[in-house]
Amino acid sequence: MEIKLEEVIPSEDIEGATIIWEYNGTHENGNLFGVESSGKKVTVRGMTFLKCENGKVIEEKGIVDNLSLLMQLGALG
Repeated sequence: MEIKLEEVIPSEDIEGATIIWEYNGTHENGNLFGVESSGKKVTVRGMTFLKCENGKVIEEKGIVDNLSLLMQLGALG
């Protein structure tokens, strides 16, 4: 899997940042969301929100486009 950082947006309100990212990989190792390894290449986008204090991450929240991943794996319909 390869992860590409597309944008890092520093927070104006708190010490922290929003990171927009994309990962590319191949579904090779085991069952993922009920789909057996397929060898399919997938691309998934998401965002991670980091809250920091004294230069250290103290909280992390994220959003991942799992619907897109399920569609690429053929798990829907």
